[in-house]
Amino acid sequence: MDRKVVVLNTSNIPADEKKRLAALKLATIDELTGTGNRLGFIFLAQHMLNLCARQGAPATLVYFELDGLNGPEGTQQNLHTLKLFAEQMRKTFRISDMTARMSSNQFVVLLTNTPLAHAELVLEKFHENINAITDEQEVNRLSFAAGIAGFFPNRSTDIEDLITEASAQIYPHHLHMAQRA
Repeated sequence: MDRKVVVLNTSNIPADEKKRLAALKLATIDELTGTGNRLGFIFLAQHMLNLCARQGAPATLVYFELDGLNGPEGTQQNLHTLKLFAEQMRKTFRISDMTARMSSNQFVVLLTNTPLAHAELVLEKFHENINAITDEQEVNRLSFAAGIAGFFPNRSTDIEDLITEASAQIYPHHLHMAQRA
């Protein structure tokens, strides 16, 4: 999927406004991965949920937790893994979907105008893309667990509630995997 890049002509923007735009970017974008950060995601995703409610459109939130990051958080391999994961998010999900890194090894995507059943198909495609890229680049298998929560227009849902619901789906999966091992 090709993405269009919008270049903002800043030559006519006053210097103080340029500083405010730069500060806004720093406050809402994860520097390592280029995805949104928690603060930016919460703000914009709540706005998107409100829009979905007003339009009667569904949305689905997928919460990812990466497994198997080795050693200290800042090692080169871990940084490469996080960047690779974020890159695959950009390649798999639509440009209108909101992606963010929520913490060191946790990411989310808000799929707007997407029912839960369709989100599960998209998640399968994402998993295939992750497997393909790790095989192609001969890096350690990128493993993750995901939790999914659906937003329905007739149900008043705060984005924080949706995040909590989706992240809670991850832990029974981890528990089940640990019991099998």
